[in-house]
Amino acid sequence: IDGKTGKKDNYAAMLDRAVRCAIWMKKQGIKSGDFIGIYTQNHLDTFVPVIAAVFNGIIFHPWGDISSDE
Repeated sequence: IDGKTGKKDNYAAMLDRAVRCAIWMKKQGIKSGDFIGIYTQNHLDTFVPVIAAVFNGIIFHPWGDISSDE
């Protein structure tokens, strides 16, 4: 459950988005051994590109905004 929006998610939906993202990465020419940077705030889709990168053998560097407006 997203703390800000209240949106609910499940593993099947997240897996579907991760697979579609992995396919998109391949179409973009990103391949195993490549590096990508991921910059995002904390939300339900934060891990979708991370999981997609793992599926494709892509090395990822997570970089997030640790500041808080709250």
